[in-house]
Amino acid sequence: MTRTSTRSRRLLAGTSGLAAAILTTTLMAAPAHAVPGITDVTDDTLSFNFGPATSKTETATCPAGTRVIGGGGGILGGQVGDGLVVTQMQAVRPFLGQEDFYQVTVNDPTGTVDDWGVRATAICAPALSNMSIAYGYTVSSSTASQLATATCPTGRKVVGSGGTVYNAYGHAGLQVVRASTDGARVYAQAHEEAGGYTGDWSVWAWAVCATAPAGYEIVMVESQQSDSERTKNAWAECPGDKTVLGGGAATSFSAPGEVALQYVDVHGGPTSGTVNVLAAENDTTSTDWDFIVAQAICAT
Repeated sequence: MTRTSTRSRRLLAGTSGLAAAILTTTLMAAPAHAVPGITDVTDDTLSFNFGPATSKTETATCPAGTRVIGGGGGILGGQVGDGLVVTQMQAVRPFLGQEDFYQVTVNDPTGTVDDWGVRATAICAPALSNMSIAYGYTVSSSTASQLATATCPTGRKVVGSGGTVYNAYGHAGLQVVRASTDGARVYAQAHEEAGGYTGDWSVWAWAVCATAPAGYEIVMVESQQSDSERTKNAWAECPGDKTVLGGGAATSFSAPGEVALQYVDVHGGPTSGTVNVLAAENDTTSTDWDFIVAQAICAT
């Protein structure tokens, strides 16, 4: 199922990290600082009932002539405790003249019998001024929790965030994908499952960067749940007539391996916008893992 919407939504999350490397690719720039023509495109897997699958990926593609500036997505269906983990939320600008897209991957390391699928949402608009993608990554290792940072070039701000887990095959899930409160960088953190994982793996953080549009603002909202609840939900939106450029989410950086993000549901457009975030325990734990955060990156 494909849905294109002109609604606007806002959310964001992030703060702290170590970056092992940062690279940027400069893209076509637009002279205006406002954000005209913003829209969102959502794609879902066509059916939940695919039978056993260790990994499913969904891609939301921007309309021709627009660029991906942010996005989100996550798990459709399934049940809390199935062990499903989000391992990729990433804005991609492909070569060979193809359209930009936002891609989401979910892994199933335990083989749940429940039906499940994947949703991806791309926030698209004509190219912003001085757009680029920055990324940073951790050195591949068997460290239980890994945090990567992607920093925007001087003078640019984060408009969209993403994170990717490599080579953990679902045995580590994303817990943090958000911008810093000053909009200078993106943090991406993943944690191995409760039983640990002996293989080497790494985390990449992705930041879509641009000259700050007019009215640039980051809104962060905490969940009402802040103790040892099995699930936690947070919801954010941009104030006034501002629109959502991108969204993010975060558990606490000290959250245990039982905990992972389930989805970052982002919608943007010219009249309204929201970011709805869910995190859950894949394995029950009595540990108090504090509140989660929904983040909206906003502009006029």
